[in-house]
Amino acid sequence: MLKTRSPGLRLALAGALTLVALPALAADTLRVAIGFPPGGRGDTLYQNFVQHLDEYSDGTLTGKVYPLNLLSFKESLPGLRDGIADVALVPSPYFPSELPVTNLLHELVGLGEVRAEDKDVGAMALIGAINEYMLLECEACWSEAAAHNQVALNAGTSSRYNLLCAKPVYTAEQLEGVRIRAGGSFYARWVKAMGATPVTMSGNEEFEALSQGVLECTTNAPYALEEFGLAEVAPFINTSFPGGGSYSDLANVNLDAWRGLDDAQRKAMLHAAADLSAELYWSFREGDKSGVKKALSYGGEIRAADPELVAKSEAYLQSDLQAIVENYRDNRGVETAPEIYARLTELFDRWVPLVENVTGAEEMSEVLWREVHSRLDPAAYGL
Repeated sequence: MLKTRSPGLRLALAGALTLVALPALAADTLRVAIGFPPGGRGDTLYQNFVQHLDEYSDGTLTGKVYPLNLLSFKESLPGLRDGIADVALVPSPYFPSELPVTNLLHELVGLGEVRAEDKDVGAMALIGAINEYMLLECEACWSEAAAHNQVALNAGTSSRYNLLCAKPVYTAEQLEGVRIRAGGSFYARWVKAMGATPVTMSGNEEFEALSQGVLECTTNAPYALEEFGLAEVAPFINTSFPGGGSYSDLANVNLDAWRGLDDAQRKAMLHAAADLSAELYWSFREGDKSGVKKALSYGGEIRAADPELVAKSEAYLQSDLQAIVENYRDNRGVETAPEIYARLTELFDRWVPLVENVTGAEEMSEVLWREVHSRLDPAAYGL
């Protein structure tokens, strides 16, 4: 069990030893850093996460959430490494050179678009497949995390990305040359393939860029229309593409902090991590409804793209999966990229029937816990 961080409390307890038996120490508090703004949907999800920690650890472990005021998304990987936080959301696309194998997994979001008829089922199946491979089989993933003094407990994504724009963009002509924020190389390639201009920047910067005309669109889930205020500057919603989602390691733990936990506390963190992956996805799906409503209140609209543009996007996504694999093998040093892709495809197909009847976060969490997180040995994982 982690020791309390309060020197004063330790001294007071030591002084009381001559008078009374030492009582059990209070539950330790982990510092949980997220790049989401305070009071929003992301903040609420991580408040739930620390409540789950308390529940699953029988009160021996909890956390305090620091939304956007301890580590930004860009600071998450080095900040967690250096112990500024104990737990952090680490968006892997921000760290392509540091986390190449993890990014390969997270960049294969097109699998859910091209391999499942129901895109929402495809999204859930991919969450399951990535978690299973990353946590149970991917030694390279474990090594990448350890190299930055951390251990990854889960992966997760938002709901499917749409094209959120300051103006109507539903045809090839309207899309031509449009400046679009791409939250990762997968989206940058898609934007370029569609004849538009990709702009890479943090999600924390997109509101200002859209309001100033630096961007005309962004690739994001519709929840961001309310969560980040984008309805005010990008109320036109194209639901057809690009699809996928923004994968991150949702709960990486500082390795020193992880080693300081006992086995029961590590198991509690793994259980809470399974819940977080499920709850984040389903919360974003609910948030999409609120985001769309907000955009409409600003005079926006929601509709699908013209059929010829949809066909162009689907054909591109089919070809891009192989291009991703070749790029990581030939240019990013991941020599096993073809084998990773083949195995992830097998796991994806395994997960489709596991989630096709899932209708909410609780059901999805149960499947993730049963199929992945409960199979990890808390006495050995990450150590």
